[in-house]
Amino acid sequence: MIELVSSNYYSELTDDMVSSIETFCEDANVSYNIHKVNGVWEIPYRINSLSDKSNYFVAIGVVIKGETDHYEYISSAVSNGLITLSLNKDVYISNCILNVKNYNQAVERSKTKGVEAIEALLNILNND
Repeated sequence: MIELVSSNYYSELTDDMVSSIETFCEDANVSYNIHKVNGVWEIPYRINSLSDKSNYFVAIGVVIKGETDHYEYISSAVSNGLITLSLNKDVYISNCILNVKNYNQAVERSKTKGVEAIEALLNILNND
């Protein structure tokens, strides 16, 4: 079972990425669950809480650079949290969190990133 953990922040983008992953999974006959969280900051916590039930995750979210350094701290902390979870809990987390400079970049990258993330995860699954 693949667990999709998706941020509700910028939901117009994350919902599209989730939808593309759902379509891909349904076409490939792959089972999945969807878990929604408020923002990308909550994604590592939610994956940690699910790690006893599953070994395979897709982390879905969007972080857009703003006027302050907040973008840097959130992006770095979440990335570090995901890799730490992956190594310490022996789970695979396909990273589908967009870290972009502006909204237009997020729109463009969200068109393909969901499918790229699920393909990467399935490649790991099929080679285990």
